[in-house]
Formats: sequence, structure tokens, C-alpha cells
Amino acid sequence: MGANNQLAGMDVMGNSWTQGGTWSFSSIPYVLRSGNVSFQVGAPLTIAPGVVVKLANGILLDSEDKLTAVGTSTAPIVFTSLKDDTVGGDTNNDGNASSPAPGDWGMLLVRSLSASNSQIAYAQLRYGGSYPGFNADLAIFSSTGVVVNNCQISSSSVDGILVQRGGSALVSGSTIQFNAASGIDAPDGSVGAMNLQNNLFQGNASFGAALAGAATITGNVFDGNPGAGINFQGAAGAPAFKNNLFKNNGAVIRISNPNI
Repeated sequence: MGANNQLAGMDVMGNSWTQGGTWSFSSIPYVLRSGNVSFQVGAPLTIAPGVVVKLANGILLDSEDKLTAVGTSTAPIVFTSLKDDTVGGDTNNDGNASSPAPGDWGMLLVRSLSASNSQIAYAQLRYGGSYPGFNADLAIFSSTGVVVNNCQISSSSVDGILVQRGGSALVSGSTIQFNAASGIDAPDGSVGAMNLQNNLFQGNASFGAALAGAATITGNVFDGNPGAGINFQGAAGAPAFKNNLFKNNGAVIRISNPNI
């Protein structure tokens, strides 16, 4: 790439798309800075391995149809701050004048029943959480059966993953750490059953996971979450536990509902 470009990336204009698409360039970042980018119902989005997506203040990528963002162990997909020079280079061409921080961008939003069974795998999401009213790197609203596998979700200004409005997800093999509230926040009584398998919840400022009662929690490590490893504060239910490890937390489990 030559010199003196104000933006060393592909400028994705804010828009609401009615046609699906595939983002496949891995040699230059996709940049969302002029407005939210939404893929409407009937417009699925596929993101190829190795793609880097950088976002600016408060901007979100909104998928109302199925999202397929499946990287590989050697070519992960990255969603990060426009100020993050560690991947995709110095995209905003300001040298060392800026550095990434939690809340630098809005969130990745998967919403509506049409986005059910979306897949996010071998992806890294960091420095998000500034979308007004909903603060997380990744939010799942109304979409069921969303699969989050082998991801790194970190450094959100609030939650790592937020699930509401009947959404549900299988989160497995992922590291969810250093978020300013909970690693996963899914306590809403309308949330579907959450399934957490073989994840690391580490160093989140409040809880490793905040959940409703009807959850399956297997083979996870909850380490260094000051509020508690798990906070059951939503709907009643009988969680299924097996082979989890809790260490260095404020409490192993906190219960705010009498029917857990």
C-alpha cells in the first residue's frame, strides 16, 4: 500500500443492506466509521477467515439474517477498534498518536429469528461496548441457537456477550476475559437456555457469567471474577453443572432468585 492515504483500509459506508454479501479480503481491513452497517432480513452475511473488521466510536455491525463468521486457528476473524494497530496495521494512519481502549466501538449485533443458528467461530472481538443502551462486544437478541466457538471476547466497556429478548446460544471453547462488567450477561427471564462448554471466564470486573436458571454449564473455568464465578439473577430454573473449576472469584456462585 502506498503512502499518504488518510485511511489504510476499505471504507464501508453506513447503510442498511437488503442484499446479502461476503467479506473476503484479508489483506486490508474493512472499516466501519461513517454509520451503522445493517444486513436486513433476507440478506445474510458471510465473513471469510483472516478478515479484519475495524470500527469507530459507537458504530455497530448489525446482522438481522444469518451471520456466518467462521475463521480458523491460523486465520481468525477480528473485530476491533479502528485505533488497534496490532492487527491490520496502522489503519487510521496516526502513528502512535492513538491506542485502543474498551468502548472504542459499538458492538456486533445478531438479532431477529432470521439470524438464528448464526455461527461465530475462531473470531476475536475486543474494545467494543459503546452502543447506546446496549453495551457488549457481541449482542444476541431474539436469535436462537447461535453458536460461538473458539472465540476470544475481551476488553468490552461493559459485557463481553449480552443475550436478551429470547435469544440463546451455545458458547464453547472460548476465552471471555477482562470485560468491565460480566463475561456473559444473559439473566433476562425471556432468554432461552444457555449452554456453556469448556470456556475460560477470567478477570471480568463483575461476574464470569450472569445467567437465568435454565442453563447448562460444563467444563468451564471461572477465574478471578470479583463478583462471583456465576450470578443467577434471572428466571428460575435448575441449572445443569458438570466438571467446572472455580478459583480466585469473589464467590463461587451468587443467587439472586429463590428458585434456583
